[in-house]
Amino acid sequence: MQPCTRGPAPTLLATHGQSVGADYAARRGADPAFEFRWPRRDGQSLYDEAHAGVSAMTDQHCAYCDGFPLDATGREEVDHFKPKSRPEFYPLVCDWTNLFLCCTACNGAKREQWDADLLRPDAPGYAFEAYFEYRFDTGELRPASTASAEAQRRAGRTIEILDLNRAGNCANRKRARRCYSRGDQEGNDFRFLPALCDRA
Repeated sequence: MQPCTRGPAPTLLATHGQSVGADYAARRGADPAFEFRWPRRDGQSLYDEAHAGVSAMTDQHCAYCDGFPLDATGREEVDHFKPKSRPEFYPLVCDWTNLFLCCTACNGAKREQWDADLLRPDAPGYAFEAYFEYRFDTGELRPASTASAEAQRRAGRTIEILDLNRAGNCANRKRARRCYSRGDQEGNDFRFLPALCDRA
């Protein structure tokens, strides 16, 4: 999970996001089976604009596992960080600050889970090394042993909810590390690895 900087909301989301959220909250409140569909406004898709914005924000990497390219094992998806299925988050369904680009695997693991401890890569001051450490032998991420108890707890919950140590992810990280060690920058899909490898 690499830090990213969230810029201003794309125009359509800034203009219509709040009203779309209010409409969804009203419809879902009246009918719990109502399903959200990304709307169009001014002849354009809010999904397309949201996808372009979150994709640029993470350089087309998954905001959670940092996987790249995302269409190698699934598809690119726009995740609602605070799940749209929970009543308290209905109004955030098109809120720019609640959207991230993610891979199918991370989105499938996270589903509708929510925990206030879940880390977000656009949080002010967030740094990978403050929460995580990398096991070179297994390819796993672990809570940083030097971090505070709170930081370790949050890292642990994030790893658990997003299933960041699923087998494919660990194997891909080990492969990327080998590529980087050989000087093959093209084979390194995880942006946090170079600094860790250089210090190892």
